[in-house]
Amino acid sequence: MSRDRELLPRRIMGLVTSYLFSSLNDGALPYLREPVLEVFARVMEHKGVTTRESFRELRDRSDMVEYQLRKAKKSVGELDAELQELAEGLGVELGGAGEE
Repeated sequence: MSRDRELLPRRIMGLVTSYLFSSLNDGALPYLREPVLEVFARVMEHKGVTTRESFRELRDRSDMVEYQLRKAKKSVGELDAELQELAEGLGVELGGAGEE
């Protein structure tokens, strides 16, 4: 029992200290949060980190370029096939790209 009486002041002091520090942290947090958010915003502006909207725009543009590329490849393939038919009709042999 005497040991418990010796530890009691330490426990009370620990509780009081913990309460004071938690109150101090709760009070200081709003003042610390605002500068951190400002720094974060400045870093994002400086580094050019994309937003969701700019990412969507970039994705849409790349999808459109990919679509146009597929369409162009299909058109070139169709033109190549028509040219081959025309060459066969005329009796001319066409070499492929890169052939000698």
